[in-house]
Amino acid sequence: MKSILTLSALLILLNCIYSQEYKLTDPIPIDPDVKIGKLENGMTYYIRKNLKPEKRAEFFLVVNAGAIQEDDDQNGLAHFAEHMAFNGTKNFKKHQIINYLQSIGMKFGPEINAFTSFDVTNYMLQKVPTEEKANIDTALMVLYDWSYNVSFENEEIDNERGVIHEEWRTGSGPDYRMSLVTDKITLDGSKYAKRDVIGDINIIDKGKYEVFKRFYQDWYRPDLQAIVIIGDIDVAEMEKKVKDLFSKTPKAEKPRKREYFEVPDHLGMRIAIAKDAEAQMTTVEVTYKHNPTKDKTTLAYLRESLKVRLFNELLNNRLEEYTQKPDAAFSMAFGRYGSLRVTKDAFTTSAYAGNNKAIASFEIILTEHKRIKQFGFTANELDNAKKEVLKGLERSFREKDKNESTRYAWQYYSHFLENNPIPSADFSYQFNSKMLPQVTLAEVNELGKKLITDDNMFVVITGPDNPAITIPTEEEVKKTASKVSAAKVEPYKDIVIDKPLIQTMPAPGKIESTVENKEFGYTEFTLSNGAKVIVKKTDYKADEISFKCFSPGGYSLYGQDDDVSARIATGVLNESGLGDFSKIELSKLLSARIIRLNPGIGELYERMNGSTRPEDLSTMLEMIYLYFTNPKFSQEGFDLYVSKQKTFLENKKLDPENAFRDTVAVTLSQNHPRQRPWSVELYSEAKLDRMEKIYKERFSNAGEFTFIFVGNIDPEQAKPLFEKYIGSIKGEKKSENWKDLGINAPEKTIKKVVKKPMKVAKGTVAVFYKGSIEYNLKNDVILSVLNDVLDVRYTETIREEQSGTYGVGVNAYLEKTPKEEFAVSIGFDCDPANAEKLVSIVYDEINKLKTNGPEQKYIDNCIKNKIKELEENKKQNNFWMNCLESIYLKENHYMASDYLTILNAVTIEDVKNMANKIFKDNNLEFMLLPE
Repeated sequence: MKSILTLSALLILLNCIYSQEYKLTDPIPIDPDVKIGKLENGMTYYIRKNLKPEKRAEFFLVVNAGAIQEDDDQNGLAHFAEHMAFNGTKNFKKHQIINYLQSIGMKFGPEINAFTSFDVTNYMLQKVPTEEKANIDTALMVLYDWSYNVSFENEEIDNERGVIHEEWRTGSGPDYRMSLVTDKITLDGSKYAKRDVIGDINIIDKGKYEVFKRFYQDWYRPDLQAIVIIGDIDVAEMEKKVKDLFSKTPKAEKPRKREYFEVPDHLGMRIAIAKDAEAQMTTVEVTYKHNPTKDKTTLAYLRESLKVRLFNELLNNRLEEYTQKPDAAFSMAFGRYGSLRVTKDAFTTSAYAGNNKAIASFEIILTEHKRIKQFGFTANELDNAKKEVLKGLERSFREKDKNESTRYAWQYYSHFLENNPIPSADFSYQFNSKMLPQVTLAEVNELGKKLITDDNMFVVITGPDNPAITIPTEEEVKKTASKVSAAKVEPYKDIVIDKPLIQTMPAPGKIESTVENKEFGYTEFTLSNGAKVIVKKTDYKADEISFKCFSPGGYSLYGQDDDVSARIATGVLNESGLGDFSKIELSKLLSARIIRLNPGIGELYERMNGSTRPEDLSTMLEMIYLYFTNPKFSQEGFDLYVSKQKTFLENKKLDPENAFRDTVAVTLSQNHPRQRPWSVELYSEAKLDRMEKIYKERFSNAGEFTFIFVGNIDPEQAKPLFEKYIGSIKGEKKSENWKDLGINAPEKTIKKVVKKPMKVAKGTVAVFYKGSIEYNLKNDVILSVLNDVLDVRYTETIREEQSGTYGVGVNAYLEKTPKEEFAVSIGFDCDPANAEKLVSIVYDEINKLKTNGPEQKYIDNCIKNKIKELEENKKQNNFWMNCLESIYLKENHYMASDYLTILNAVTIEDVKNMANKIFKDNNLEFMLLPE
């Protein structure tokens, strides 16, 4: 009966789709499930009930003002205002906002955050627990205070200057520095050319208090703000709360005009070229500016958006083919039409060029643009693109009841700022499915002519400032453009693939045993070739099946001579293709499928990871079969892979941080020959024949593998597929294991300072501890609590009290293989002059833990956060995938029956004892400083 009802519902839906007639002049209907309103003071609100995840809600404050609103004496103060919102408001003194939210299990950074861009500032409280009314009321009060009541105490402004200075220092890398050069050319004539979000560091360091406060007073007002609340809430009750609270904010009197700054049109082609000594990549961008669509309210806009989506797909399919050609000029390229700034759209094609191949990449892009403008696309290309777009539409429709609250929050964010449409999932699917077949080849080709123009064009080329790498001059760019303009181009020749992935299949295997695991809700099949297949059916995503398989061994079973060949084998395989197909052919064959599948050979295990949708499961299983039985290793794939890697590695040494990371890695491994940093020279050791042999050895016996599937997959219905595609792979019931390569950290204190020339003086500090410890769940849990305690304490001390860094990263974990160990890393960027002082605080906090343990509040907050995260993660397929893998590898996992008991029992003494166990006189301290 269920299948009949499902079929009936589908037929009704299809009838609606194909019988519905649309007038393109009609308005786009707004999703009826969202409550939108505006208060008398001008504030807008969006409220929607959504149960993914349950007992959680998203709270956004969207401010329609950013860096572009700054006066000349305020460059950087929009971003500064965002920071000040976390440093005291009318109802939350100093850091009480963060302290309270952490006390209910939320985490600063992932769930308590904000950002500033040119035209908007957005504040986000994400996954707020909604079981208790007080949490909801407090979240609303936080948004209310951010919107109108930030304190801007002089002392707090001074404290935050240092934090933002360090954010500037961390972010002032080569890409940022080059963008300052190119934006002045590409955005010339606009205020955007004179602003960047982080701002003028002199204003940050020395600006007057009243200048900071003036920005907030001018632009934080209800007519420029929206409240977005999505989650497990009562909409009517929430609307009343919003009205009662936010109506208290008075309407702005004589408000400053919220200006929208134009990016002016220009004739011909502008050229912006920038080089930097620390740049690691050459990039080429060709952009055509266009005026944005003024009317986004009618169905005509939705149809036009569908055409643009098809055009982007068509262009990217062509660009992908160039990356697969021998001696490819670029390793990656992509094109898209979208927003350049709020007042200007753009069609941009970008490429990551090989060294000394910027001009060749530019020529290819221009030539392809000319080919599209002159000949357009082919009917077969459009047909494939429509299949790609349709599968995206289908996936969105099937997942309509599984959408996370954050997805809706971002949709309404865009609606408020840019009036982007927000129809329901049903309407969007019905309309686009009806329109998609009607979009003609002539329409798409006409769009190409419209987007690719002679005027309003600019070219941006950036890359390393290195004598060995040629970055073209403006004159060379002009000559190349003239050359392409005069050249004759040929129509595109499409490749049509009409043969199956697998020509002939051997006899299927048989399922010899079935075990139902009630505790974790999965089914285990053992096949006749020895392979184990684990299936956990979930309803978290309607259109998702996650996959993983693994077997012990890895490259640890091979000697030094095979080290490089073993480690890059799957990279070469991915560039070569699969079975009888090249990578280009495989891509075309799978164009209508949603499949991701990647094999890999690690130190201790060989693995395969992937995902698909239910209707493509059999095709993914075909590919798994081929990766075991008919992998493809070609000389072209080898050459292409090595060429791409060499480009990266040749430029890697230009970045001081890469040299620093190599020093750290070599020291941690005591210069072990199997842990050599990657370099161009290493690739001379790679041998194609050995790669193929090693790969086939690692993936020769299905009987050693455990295959795991999690998602919308029925174990019983999938049994014939498992027997056909996994059971038919050669296998025997024997086991192999990895070898310990003997890579050990030094058992003594080491301090190293690396000095490199830098454009912007920056210190980088990294501290490591590593040693033996019993691998068990209790130690794992206590160490994870210690990790989170240190993370919070370093934020409070090094960031907030000392204003010494933008952020400190802490990572502490246990390892079971190849030996039972712990590892702790602590790292941050800072002013080089402060490095020694700040690293002493790292040790001070460690010593406090060793002497007294942490305050109870830190443990309580950490436990609440971990319980909260577990409740959220249990509804994710990837969480269960990792959990099941850990079960079969006999590793610790968060669904263990005693996990919560152990977590809730963690004491101050436990953390103190753990600190004394791991923090001994064996720390490795590294500093990167400017010469």
